Formats: sequence, structure tokens, C-alpha cells
Amino acid sequence: MSVYAASGRPYRLPIDAAQFRSLLLYVDEMCALHGCDNTLTHAHTWARANGVLWSSLSRSLRSLGGFCDCEVGMNVAETDWIPDPDRDV
Repeated sequence: MSVYAASGRPYRLPIDAAQFRSLLLYVDEMCALHGCDNTLTHAHTWARANGVLWSSLSRSLRSLGGFCDCEVGMNVAETDWIPDPDRDV
């Protein structure tokens, strides 16, 4: 799946659109319940549970400004394009 960074540069994620939405929802819920410890702990937990290679996902999230769980929700979700599920990606 491709998203666009704040700079407008396209970036390819190692997950599909449904997984990306699932990751964002999970990280948001975990941050609301447990807070952010300035790491990608919740994202890492999601990746393990969903069989996603962590090294690729973490590199992608960091490239998009998600250096901790709360930044995934703020920087990645708000500044990048999240595709419409009714549209081809």
C-alpha cells in the first residue's frame, strides 16, 4: 500500500490498506488505555499478532514520522493519505 508523506513523497508500506487501518485503530486504542511510553511497543505488538515483519514496518513508520505509538496516530494518520476502502489503491 502506498501513502504520501507530509512532504508529498509517496511511500510504500509493507502492509495493505485494511492492515493499515487496523494498525491505526489498535495503536489509538492502546494509547488511550495505557498511554504512550515513547516507543513503538503497541505497533510492535500489533505486527507480531498479525504476522507482519517488524523490521520493515518499523522502518516505514519511522520514515513517515511515527517514532513512537502516539506519533503513529498523529503524524502518520493525520498527515498521510489513508485510502478509501471503496477505491482501488
